[in-house]
Amino acid sequence: MRRLLLTLLLAMACPLAAAQGTSSYPSKPIRLIFPYPAGGTGDSVMRIVAEFLGPELGTNVVVENRPGASGVVGTRFLAESPPDGYTLGLASNGTNAAVMSLVKNPGYDPVKNFTYIGTFVTLPWMLVVPTQFPAKSVSELVAYARENPGKVTISHYSSASRVLVHQLQSAGKLKLTEVPYKAPAQVINDLYGGQLQAAFFPMEVAMAQAASGKIRVIGAAADKRLPTAPQIPAIAEQLPGVSFTSWMGMGAPAGLPPDVQGKLVSALNRVVSKPEFKQRIHAVSCDVLVSTPEQMNKLIRDEMGMWASFAREANIQPE
Repeated sequence: MRRLLLTLLLAMACPLAAAQGTSSYPSKPIRLIFPYPAGGTGDSVMRIVAEFLGPELGTNVVVENRPGASGVVGTRFLAESPPDGYTLGLASNGTNAAVMSLVKNPGYDPVKNFTYIGTFVTLPWMLVVPTQFPAKSVSELVAYARENPGKVTISHYSSASRVLVHQLQSAGKLKLTEVPYKAPAQVINDLYGGQLQAAFFPMEVAMAQAASGKIRVIGAAADKRLPTAPQIPAIAEQLPGVSFTSWMGMGAPAGLPPDVQGKLVSALNRVVSKPEFKQRIHAVSCDVLVSTPEQMNKLIRDEMGMWASFAREANIQPE
């Protein structure tokens, strides 16, 4: 009888303890995984998000860089972490959509292994060339590449830059020599040195490098001119079909308690609605993108289909 009573008391206590645990969330610092090296636009954005999110949750939010395999290593770490709300991380169209078509075995499923919180920014891309390169516009680059098939080298170092290189060749009916890189810093050095003739960069990086006088920005990878850089022609003005925008959002491991997800969604919504947050995001050449978890799930599924089509068209085999 005593054993039965003890069992009943324990059964009653466990749900109560669980409820108390989630209602007090968060009670310690939160890790925000960024699966790329420190530095660059994405890293800056994650640190801005962490800075604003911490006060909304009443705890410290600390960015932790876990680079490797084009974002796969850190994203897999996030997927395998306990679903307690204390390990969150980046979810993007590279790590959570393109990966299924470009990587043979990433070790996670973007649909099954994550609970999504919402998106927060978009990152525009720019096409750049060295200042000593004869082409000073997209149309001149197209003409030069057609006259010199295979002699124009262009880099890619991420899923976004890879799809843009494909779009440029397809829309312009060009044959460029693609050179894969691991990091944008290496691309910049080779552009300076003349080993590369063209590259795509996030807008913040492109504009910063253009200020050096060694690189020229010749087009924005968008359908129309960007409000943040109206002086740069949209590539689609001269070459329709070259348009791509990266986005960044927040994910957690699958199995996150609904009330914890709700607290995170509410906190992130408050962050992205703040004028001062928008100012900081615009300062790194990005725009705010707001979505619900349901919208983010649909966005990821849609983009997985887009990347699958891209891989087939470009004859890319997962590596």
